[in-house]
Amino acid sequence: MKEKTKDISTYVLVNIILLIVATFLISFVVIEYKLNKEKIATNIGIETNVIVSSLQSNNKEEENDDINQNVPIVVPNIVDYNTPVIIQEKQSSYKYYYQQLDDNAKKIYNAIEQNIDNIKTGTYTIKLSNEIANILLNENGTEILNKQFQSAWDAIIMDRVELFFIDISKIELKIKTITYGNSVEYYLSMGPNDTGSYLETGFQNEQIVNMALNQVANTRNQIISELSGSIYNKILQVHDWLVENLEYGTEISGKNSYNIYGALINKSVVCEGYAEAFKYIMDELDIPCILVVGKAQNSEGNIENHEWNYVEIDGKWYAVDVTWDDPIVLSGYLTNSIKHKYFLKGSNTMNSNHSPNGQISGRGIEFKYPTLQVGDY
Repeated sequence: MKEKTKDISTYVLVNIILLIVATFLISFVVIEYKLNKEKIATNIGIETNVIVSSLQSNNKEEENDDINQNVPIVVPNIVDYNTPVIIQEKQSSYKYYYQQLDDNAKKIYNAIEQNIDNIKTGTYTIKLSNEIANILLNENGTEILNKQFQSAWDAIIMDRVELFFIDISKIELKIKTITYGNSVEYYLSMGPNDTGSYLETGFQNEQIVNMALNQVANTRNQIISELSGSIYNKILQVHDWLVENLEYGTEISGKNSYNIYGALINKSVVCEGYAEAFKYIMDELDIPCILVVGKAQNSEGNIENHEWNYVEIDGKWYAVDVTWDDPIVLSGYLTNSIKHKYFLKGSNTMNSNHSPNGQISGRGIEFKYPTLQVGDY
């Protein structure tokens, strides 16, 4: 009888051990499955779908698109066509456009900003969080995400003018869909499209990018070292330096005609280069300054795409158009009245021939500009 009881106890004990082992194995398999489910899904043939959205460069027209194809996302069409020590770039303390984004677009903007050093390679892929991907669970989620993606890039290229080495027409957002029965999950990343690199022409690798950033930073710091006086005086001196040292490029081509490298190194640019160089220096001085895009009516009565600045002084906003303060003088010289015609002007002066447009690209959100003072400074 004792022997039988012992046999039963042994049997029960063995079964308990087997049950524990089986539970452990099942738990292990479930955990491994969750950790590797994207890989497992691919291996066992669960449906995957990749939707791509890509950014379009400044000079291309906006096109209609299908969200299941390559989606060109527009960059502002604002161009008027008529191994060194690396200086850490200072982030503007006044991210005007960022502040107007919704939470999801801010997450995309932050992901770009946190990876600025990585994207200097031109090939780095940024993985976006599941929090951003959750918008795809909503009705019209892909359309909403594309707009947030565009808006984030609209904002960061307006806030961070030192990103001149990026050709955003070569960046795409990839949306990977993985289905598990009735469950769907999304994986987002943004990186180079089929061109292989999103660096601008002329910036072939990270070393060249860092050299260019170092050059423009050195020039900026040299300008700042010669400034003196009040905030007003410093703004005026920066404005005058740009007018006196840059020339409007009427027959130039290439992306550097539109950015701070073309302005501070090549000294020959169009309106974008003037406005972005002015902001670049204001950012280093911690003087709130933004880029403004829109239309302007020139002295010949023609309407053209244009870019200029708003700057805050004494808690009030005024406009500065460095480009138009540097006209081509056929005879004589550039007088102060001409050189300062569009310096710290209020809405009565600026709005007579400048029309701001908050639709930076045409596919993102419509940004709002500060209200100018009515009178000039």
